[in-house]
Amino acid sequence: MFLSEPIISKSGRLSLVPPPESDDAVVAILRAHPATRQYLRDLPTQVALDDAAARRLERKADGTLIEFHIHNATNEFLGSTAISRIDPAGEWCDVSIMVVSEHTRTGVATDALYTLLDYVFGTKEMNRAEFQTAADNVPMRGWLERTGAKLQGVGQEGEADSEGGGGGTGYLRL
Repeated sequence: MFLSEPIISKSGRLSLVPPPESDDAVVAILRAHPATRQYLRDLPTQVALDDAAARRLERKADGTLIEFHIHNATNEFLGSTAISRIDPAGEWCDVSIMVVSEHTRTGVATDALYTLLDYVFGTKEMNRAEFQTAADNVPMRGWLERTGAKLQGVGQEGEADSEGGGGGTGYLRL
């Protein structure tokens, strides 16, 4: 599902916008980029434009998630973030984010996630937001710990990644 209106961050630096068709090409690049796949090992090594468009349309129709694209003041695509597995009673959801590699470690993810969490806890009035990240994703784990997120458990990824490996990769639920 997509919202009809963007959400402007408190800093004014960026907006969480409904995913437009014009972003499909950059989304395809982001999803297959080696920097993105470093910790999201199940993503494909190549994403066709048609596949990115089909994914956008599927997610628009999915009532169990709300996806946003992260844009700056000049409408440049910086990444995407979403809430998914939304509990029907409104108690909890999963949160995810992917940022274009040139914009990592610049505060974009922090601004986007704080904006998204304000929406989750303020507007949606949820009680819990869960993040899952690879055990070796030290930058994301550190960010979550600095925000006060608590480790709730460690699981094992049982599926192979797109290159046939990845079984046994640990994931943290924060």
